[in-house]
Amino acid sequence: MLPGGSAERWRYPSLASWQRILEALAQRWPRVRFCLTGKHTEDGRTSTGFTRAEFEALAEVAPQVVWAVDVPLERQLAALQRCEVLLSPHTGFAFAAMAAGTPWLTLAGNDWAEYYFNPGVPFHSVLPDLQRFPCYLMLGNTPDPVDDDGPRSPSMSAARIDADLPDLLDGAARLLAGLDFDTAMRDHAARVHELFGGRRELLYSVDNLLADYLPGPS
Repeated sequence: MLPGGSAERWRYPSLASWQRILEALAQRWPRVRFCLTGKHTEDGRTSTGFTRAEFEALAEVAPQVVWAVDVPLERQLAALQRCEVLLSPHTGFAFAAMAAGTPWLTLAGNDWAEYYFNPGVPFHSVLPDLQRFPCYLMLGNTPDPVDDDGPRSPSMSAARIDADLPDLLDGAARLLAGLDFDTAMRDHAARVHELFGGRRELLYSVDNLLADYLPGPS
């Protein structure tokens, strides 16, 4: 799992929310082993806006943990290739994981809906209720933060995590059971098409891969 990307810390779930997610996953799959990924090294490239102390607090609630934090990118990707699922918010690192063949369980929200899909690599995007937890409002229309252990993006708040935790667990179960890429794409296309009110022009994807799976005329 990667708990956050390189944006401001308030744009990712709180430590308490991530602990709740890990505890729920461990309760559902008692033998689960978590591999923590992330990067703090200042080398001119993006880093993880999640502190070492927060990573350590996550490790305390997980039954089994291996660390791939602050190791070279090739070692992190090698670790990910051995994982059955990557759990993270929307982040460029997840695209690298999919390129390496690791299925992606996405805690979706903030600025962008998912737009990168690697044919053959399944995924499940846990989509927020846009009325309750506004997001995907780009071009300077970022919604005001809510109070959740300090300021928090609405789509990454504790209330949103609680609302969508069952979908996150179900998504993990589907991926672990061998969800195939075409089924994942059809399911995602139907859900995101409904989420955006049928506005196909808002559903950008790299190489326009999503278009063939959307309902209605192309």
